[in-house]
Amino acid sequence: MRKRFSGSIMAGLDKNRMTRVTPADAVRNATEGMKLGGKTRFFLAPGCSFPTWLYPASAKGMVDAVKASGE
Repeated sequence: MRKRFSGSIMAGLDKNRMTRVTPADAVRNATEGMKLGGKTRFFLAPGCSFPTWLYPASAKGMVDAVKASGE
């Protein structure tokens, strides 16, 4: 996508890996998304909305992982 679009990209989280996995797997999903997204013009987000029943520990773990990265 970076080769075709110079603007900001919003992606990186697999909505199925946010809601149907352990909190540790959700954190890996966020960490992997940040690594693939790059350090500039990137917003870590799911490609689509995700169910409202997201496990709170998964959501908190993803947020904490992003904050810890310092990005």
